[in-house]
Amino acid sequence: MKHLIGALLLSMLLTSTWATNIQTNYIYKHLTTADGLSNSNVNCFEQDGNGFVWMGTDNGLNRYDGYEFASYFSDAGGLCNLNSDEIVALFCDSRNRLWVGTMLGCYLYNEHTDNFDLVVVDSTDATNCTKPIRAITEDPDGSLWIGTAGYGIVNYNPDNGDYRNYYAEIGGRQPLLNQEIFSLMFDRAGNLWLGMGVGDISIKIKGSESFLSLADYIGLDLGT
Repeated sequence: MKHLIGALLLSMLLTSTWATNIQTNYIYKHLTTADGLSNSNVNCFEQDGNGFVWMGTDNGLNRYDGYEFASYFSDAGGLCNLNSDEIVALFCDSRNRLWVGTMLGCYLYNEHTDNFDLVVVDSTDATNCTKPIRAITEDPDGSLWIGTAGYGIVNYNPDNGDYRNYYAEIGGRQPLLNQEIFSLMFDRAGNLWLGMGVGDISIKIKGSESFLSLADYIGLDLGT
């Protein structure tokens, strides 16, 4: 019996080692401007539900089908609605809609026209429609959170166009630590995490309208 158990354990160990070796046997392909990539400085990636890989660069947006690139530029003879070629955020939502964050506004890709529609995130000032966008993520309720460079964060409802802006205000009425939003993420509890400039982190607790600093969140989490 001891010999049988030992043989089984050895077999399991060898199988596990073999499986691990298979999983780490990746093949890498280096894609460059020689392959059709519009710029060598790639800021963001996203894969849509059709399998296309989108790449945002310092000079143009690229769509890769595994064989070749299609590129989109703001100065393409009026054929492309993008106002900026500096693409810094890409996000594909639960309905397979591609959202594009540029240094001059947020855009929604229209698959039928193969073009982009500007998303109005603040109709009170035309210039606010072209805020620099650095991060996009989806709320479990289907709305979007759009982080900007210098203008706080926007909660946007794609179905009806409603939006709400959150800013860093003196006096703590809307306690964002600062206006620079670089990254966004929802955790498994439905809380929104914001990575901001100068190393700041804020957390919006699910169901709350306020933003906590990381220190306050840790104290809350530990019950202190």
